[in-house]
Amino acid sequence: MTIQADLLANEQALWTGGPEAYQALADDSCLVVFAGMAALMTREAISKTAEKGRWKDVKLTPTGFVRLADTVAVVA
Repeated sequence: MTIQADLLANEQALWTGGPEAYQALADDSCLVVFAGMAALMTREAISKTAEKGRWKDVKLTPTGFVRLADTVAVVA
């Protein structure tokens, strides 16, 4: 898989999985951004907001991808 495909697979797992997905995939602290809301959240805090089964299927359609460094990429 490519890094872009890996990141999209992880993002889909975060939307369709439950708290265990965040425990497995999230860093110790994460910048969480939604329309009208942005916050720095801990892995524990964000995993508590995830409800298992809240989304059954998610189709992600990236409009942009840039790899800033070996360990940094942005998918929009």
